Amino acid sequence: MKGWDARRRRIWRRAWAGVGLVTALLLSVRIWWGAVAHERLTRAVEAYRAVGEPVFIEDFLPPTGVPDDRNAAKAYEKAAGMIVVPDAMQVVGTHFFDDFRWARAYPDDARLVVEANAGMLAELHRASALVECDWGVRIVSPIVNTILPTISWTRHLSRSAAPIAVSQHVIGDDEGMMRTLSDLHMAHRRLGEGRTTFAATMLAAQACEGLRCSAIEFAAPRLQIERLGTGGETGDAVADAAVTVRPAKREQIRDEVARLLEEDWIRQAWGHAMNTERASLYDFAVNFGNPTFMAGMGIVAPLSGRPVRWLIGPSFDLDAARGMARFTRVRDAGRAASYRQATVEVGIDPLQAESLDKPGTQIERAARLVSLTLMWGVERTLNGEFRLKAQRRMAAAALAIRMYEVDHGRRPASLDELVPEYLPGVPEDPFADRGAPIRYTPDADPPVLYSVGPDGTDDGGHLRRLENGAPDDSASDILFYLDGDRPRDPLDLSKGLKTSATSTSP
Repeated sequence: MKGWDARRRRIWRRAWAGVGLVTALLLSVRIWWGAVAHERLTRAVEAYRAVGEPVFIEDFLPPTGVPDDRNAAKAYEKAAGMIVVPDAMQVVGTHFFDDFRWARAYPDDARLVVEANAGMLAELHRASALVECDWGVRIVSPIVNTILPTISWTRHLSRSAAPIAVSQHVIGDDEGMMRTLSDLHMAHRRLGEGRTTFAATMLAAQACEGLRCSAIEFAAPRLQIERLGTGGETGDAVADAAVTVRPAKREQIRDEVARLLEEDWIRQAWGHAMNTERASLYDFAVNFGNPTFMAGMGIVAPLSGRPVRWLIGPSFDLDAARGMARFTRVRDAGRAASYRQATVEVGIDPLQAESLDKPGTQIERAARLVSLTLMWGVERTLNGEFRLKAQRRMAAAALAIRMYEVDHGRRPASLDELVPEYLPGVPEDPFADRGAPIRYTPDADPPVLYSVGPDGTDDGGHLRRLENGAPDDSASDILFYLDGDRPRDPLDLSKGLKTSATSTSP
């Protein structure tokens, strides 16, 4: 019996020794794994900061305080609060914001809208003249929870000011319309200034700038412009003698063309946004497990403990280093000359606008928890970046075509005729091979400018459609209608519009 007890004790001692050995081995592997992961992440961060790129919270220092009376952001906010829309625009619904045909159908109401918003337009113009702009964004940890107070009312300002600008055009005030569009551009441009630009802010600026291009597409075919050397005579006769025409100044058109072709601010905003999102990913990875941080994220036990961080932290560090490198590649790809080049540089399927480097197994997905959570389809944002460039370049060409038409009584046979008097050069198609120009079909029905779109295939300026009849945005050419007749569903305004006005708010 004693021999059996001694033998059993030896077995247990050996078992516990084995457990201790395995535990020591696992601890050693964990310590080695953690050291490697930490070193890799640290080296990546040091490399970014060595070239002056922000990563830590302190790298996103807020600007010095700007007095409200000198702060353009406060003026934009005030302008947004001054927007007035007739009560009966509820009949039109969202058409007021995204379908400008109502203004031509009811020019008297378009005039009412312009008159009711004279104060807003004056404040918007005042904001554009101010030099300093502090949007009030302050980055704190968790970065993903940073409050962006500007998005709702700046989007409301643009969505309202664009149809108001079109209303100015409809009642004959093209000079006023061009000034309003210029002031809107300044607001959109300023959204992307500064290191505290987020992807959400940049997306709002892109959407608002797209509205400006839509307004130009709608108005350009009938835009009144001073004739060359006449100092105020317009290019076309005005049917309604009661309309007081203020043609756009030639200098306004030239300045707007230059603004539409200048893209440094877009690249800068894109870079700021990707840097901020990269910092957000780092902030999440290194603070995961910190109870205070996790509470701020709304994450509770069992994940909000330091033991969890110690156990799986190295996988977060490695994934953070990988995700930060991807944000950097996507950022740099936004500066590429063409979408095709950008997709190659960052490894994106150009048609689906999705990463080609997707985890296939559950283990791979678990190892990329941080980046999969915080990279939110950034590839699609890159597609939108180049789509906006195409829209802006075509809008610039459309304005140049209209001024040429006013001067010569016809549209140019080719875009080359616009160079250098109306355009500095024929704009390149950002979706085509580098150097290929925007396409122009003046004799087509309808006449269009177009880009070949994400698939890089020239469809001759025609839309490919899905089975449900909707345009296939991943494969279609991107069109800009020179007659302003973009295909839309019929606009039902049979009930008419009233003529009372009330304020609106975002």
